[in-house]
Amino acid sequence: MSTVPVSFGLAGLLLPAIYLLLLIGLVIAIVLAVRALRGIDRSLRVLVEQGVARGEGPFDAPTR
Repeated sequence: MSTVPVSFGLAGLLLPAIYLLLLIGLVIAIVLAVRALRGIDRSLRVLVEQGVARGEGPFDAPTR
């Protein structure tokens, strides 16, 4: 009886494929986080500018 290898070479590609998917997921997560932070930054800037225009901003406080 001869033994026939069951592996067709796909098992050797499985680990690099998992690493590649993890890397792609990490890049997507970083891009989404940066976009979210930029959106928050824009929103905060608008709120600060609106407050300053109404005289409610932190920049109109008397200096010590």
